[in-house]
Amino acid sequence: MRVILLVLITNIFLYANLIKQQDLYEKGLYEESIAEAKNSKDDVSSYKYHLYWAKSAEALGDLDEAMSAYERVLFLDEENVEAMVALVNIYRYTDREALELQMSEKLKGYPLTQSQKESLLRSKNRQIHSLKLSASLVLGQDTNINSSPGSDVMDDYIGTTGSVGELSTLFARLRARLSYKNELGTKGGWYTKEEMRVYYQNNVDESYYNIFIGTLEAGMGYKGSGYSLYIPVSYDYIYYLEHSLYNQYKINPKLNVPLSQNLLCSINISLSKRRYIDNNEAQRDDTTQGIGMALYYLFDGNYIYLNAKYETMDADDANPATFIDKSLLSATLGVNYNLSKKLTTNLNYRYKSTNYDDTIGTTLVPSSEKREDDSNQISAKLSYTLSKKSELFFSETYTKNSSNYAPSEYNKNVLMLGVSVNY
Repeated sequence: MRVILLVLITNIFLYANLIKQQDLYEKGLYEESIAEAKNSKDDVSSYKYHLYWAKSAEALGDLDEAMSAYERVLFLDEENVEAMVALVNIYRYTDREALELQMSEKLKGYPLTQSQKESLLRSKNRQIHSLKLSASLVLGQDTNINSSPGSDVMDDYIGTTGSVGELSTLFARLRARLSYKNELGTKGGWYTKEEMRVYYQNNVDESYYNIFIGTLEAGMGYKGSGYSLYIPVSYDYIYYLEHSLYNQYKINPKLNVPLSQNLLCSINISLSKRRYIDNNEAQRDDTTQGIGMALYYLFDGNYIYLNAKYETMDADDANPATFIDKSLLSATLGVNYNLSKKLTTNLNYRYKSTNYDDTIGTTLVPSSEKREDDSNQISAKLSYTLSKKSELFFSETYTKNSSNYAPSEYNKNVLMLGVSVNY
């Protein structure tokens, strides 16, 4: 009897807390409602606790917090249509396209009230002209900036002494992206997008390997019911090894299609032309064609991904430099997992196989064996949310490149600590 009485009393207190939280929300006291939710730790097993938290955060315009709370609602009540509708609108508003497609697909199996239908329609028809800026600043160390197999290996290959070995350096890296998106008419359907990207790495000890990449991109896309298509055209300028190295022109159509409520498929094809700026390097000009596919499995705000790509690179010059013609096959398997509300980890493994048309033979050591490279790369990243628009992150990447062509064999490790912002 005492046990039953204790359970009844506990439920009464829990219900009272929820009533107070709901009452504060309905009075428009949204900050107070959230404060009540944060103080009522015993209510976390009730979906209503998270629902009023989400609705209060949404009313305050804090979409990140609202999104997190609505996702918790679905974790406790996976058929909560109100949370699904809210998340579709939030994902759409914040351009989380994959998540929007996933949730829209899930929502198709549920009846909607008239107000819910109108909410989705208002969100879909909302005109969008968005300007976004993101940037990151990184301090790091590269143990082999020149990707050298070691001085001993190079000495044996060249048949001399004094070859340069692995060069280690500290570096600072800046990435920045400015993008503008314009819906043509109403949200959904056709849109245009323009981007400008900058990548710059300054090496403290080895300035010869400083690199700058500037990119301009313009594209047109279409967002339909259950799929999206984007066709960008881009131009890259690369400054490397203390001179203007090459320009690259690229077109890269991408198609995203949800296969189920949790599975998203992305398909892309690419065509690019690389033109070296120095006429003396024209023998290295090439054309690349590629096709790739990625699968994303989404669960509880996390995702697992697998992508693969096949490319062929063909020399444009009648008398090309060595090792220009080749084919590449790469695959990446990874997971992005939220350890907590502020802490996220990303782990991935990447494999790349490159087969060249040219042999590894030299004048001194003839050979009919064609060059083959295999690259294995493991990386880990840990991110900590500082605010709604910024995060601190630490990453480590280890690469091992194996080859039957001695100068192409190397190991390297890259450590980075950085901060990123998004506006």
